[in-house]
Amino acid sequence: MRITDHNILCLRSYLYSPFNRNGCPETPGIRSKIIYLRKNYHFGPQKISMYLKRYEKPLPGHRVQVDVKFIEPIAGLKKRHCQYTAVDDCTRIRVLRIYPKNDQRTATQFLYYLLVRLPFKVEVIQTDNGAEFQGSFHYHVLDKGVGHVYIKPASPRLNGKEVVTRTEFP
Repeated sequence: MRITDHNILCLRSYLYSPFNRNGCPETPGIRSKIIYLRKNYHFGPQKISMYLKRYEKPLPGHRVQVDVKFIEPIAGLKKRHCQYTAVDDCTRIRVLRIYPKNDQRTATQFLYYLLVRLPFKVEVIQTDNGAEFQGSFHYHVLDKGVGHVYIKPASPRLNGKEVVTRTEFP
């Protein structure tokens, strides 16, 4: 193979960037994600490559991550509320809804709301192992023709939605 200026530029970018295919530069969207991860989290090439492969899915609806966060009571009110959040891994579209209770019935209501609000068909829903996502919720998901996957217990790092929820509220 002849060495040209273009080959050298591709080789240089390949050496310093973790997510190149065949030595050619990546897309601007992926490039900006790499820069963000390096600046804010100090990730190296292997960690960035693993992160991009884990949370980037090829098609919208391929995997939607759902989780719950408790919201502190508003001043003057004693009742706590919970926020259900769903994030699509491909498009990063978020669906949020606040409910007064956290149980399987509420999770099922959010499931129906989620399937109506998303502009594409959902193939798989990923949740943690919380009590609200067990039993009847699981069977409602399967009845809708959607797969349901649990993340490993005690591993919130596998749930990409956890990062989004932490950044919504201080």
